[in-house]
Amino acid sequence: MIIQPGHALDVPFGEIHHIYANAKAMSGLNGSQYADGAVFVFDLLDYDIISSVIVETERKRIDVMQFDIERFADTGGWGFASIVGDSRTDRVEQDVVTACYNGHETAKETGYIYSQYRP
Repeated sequence: MIIQPGHALDVPFGEIHHIYANAKAMSGLNGSQYADGAVFVFDLLDYDIISSVIVETERKRIDVMQFDIERFADTGGWGFASIVGDSRTDRVEQDVVTACYNGHETAKETGYIYSQYRP
């Protein structure tokens, strides 16, 4: 997905989105409940338009959701982390657990996940 300027989610989610899921997360997307160890990765990249072609550029952030019903019971079983750019240590400066959980709470009926599997 690409969110362009002017969309309500442009800040902070504007640009190109890639969503990755491990096997346990894929099982949840295919209709079963999410199992402990399910992981989604949201990869957000900037882009340029060059000669009418959209080209990925710098990574803005990587968000991670991990399911562990006991460890993250207060947030529907999901733990959240957000990493700046290509860093392996720099975290986004906000309370990502609260911000992410509040954002995903509207998707409670789908296990707090907005993404859908498209075969």
